[in-house]
Amino acid sequence: MNPTMQFVVGVIAAIAFVIRLAAALYQAYVDGQVAARRAGQSGNSDRAQVHRRTAHICLRHPDQH
Repeated sequence: MNPTMQFVVGVIAAIAFVIRLAAALYQAYVDGQVAARRAGQSGNSDRAQVHRRTAHICLRHPDQH
């Protein structure tokens, strides 16, 4: 196989890898969204509880205190 063909095959393989990686990351994101929605249906999601407990914290610059 000549070098040009090797390069073309390598580029195609790299593109296929990136597409599969993006698909896997998107699927993980969607699964996380579904799990978060299911946890939120009970009204006891951890993220909401943490937000309620820490909503009063002021995140100002240390020099402003």
